[in-house]
Amino acid sequence: MSTIDSVAGAAGQAQEVRAARALAVRTWTGFVCVPLVFVSMLSANLLVGSAGDGAPAAELAAFGHDGGARALPFVELLSAVALVGLANFFGASIRRRGAWLATIGMGLTIVGAMGSAMVSVRHFYDIALAAAPRAVALHVLDGLDAATGPLPFLMISLAPIAGLVLLAVAAYRAGRASIVALALSVAFAVLEFTPLPESVGLLVGGGAFTWIAVRLLRERTA
Repeated sequence: MSTIDSVAGAAGQAQEVRAARALAVRTWTGFVCVPLVFVSMLSANLLVGSAGDGAPAAELAAFGHDGGARALPFVELLSAVALVGLANFFGASIRRRGAWLATIGMGLTIVGAMGSAMVSVRHFYDIALAAAPRAVALHVLDGLDAATGPLPFLMISLAPIAGLVLLAVAAYRAGRASIVALALSVAFAVLEFTPLPESVGLLVGGGAFTWIAVRLLRERTA
């Protein structure tokens, strides 16, 4: 074998090693995002109580004085990033049967991430306007709410839940999730619309999707 062939072979092997490492980093990053979605949502759920009752005046008062409320938009941004990572992890792991469902589920989940980011920006406005004259701050917030309408609520409440259920169904169709995990995923979606504390559904969903993600990870790293 010539020196040129040896150098070319070594370069090819090095490129394969770098590609394998990059793939491993993407895979593990996506896997970590799955439980992180539910941890961040649980954290946001706890912090929401510090942010008032949803009325602009109460929110301004809370964001102006409460440290926990001021942390809320950062947690919501973390949730948005984690949702994108979760969607990519499931989409990259389901390539044959169930792939179309996974693609639709990815899209809806990413829309949910956008909704979480929009709500986060809304809460950053609360922080920025907390020190402004009350009448001016309320006028700005009322205008912002009127401009966006119910869109952020629909994006953060309906889209990600539908997307996550579709991803669970896609994993089941691909043979990567048990019927129990699928049932828990559906239970998570149902619980989100019941009078029970939201944390109950998030705990169920976190367990279900982490269970599915562990199996997907094993398949990809086998």
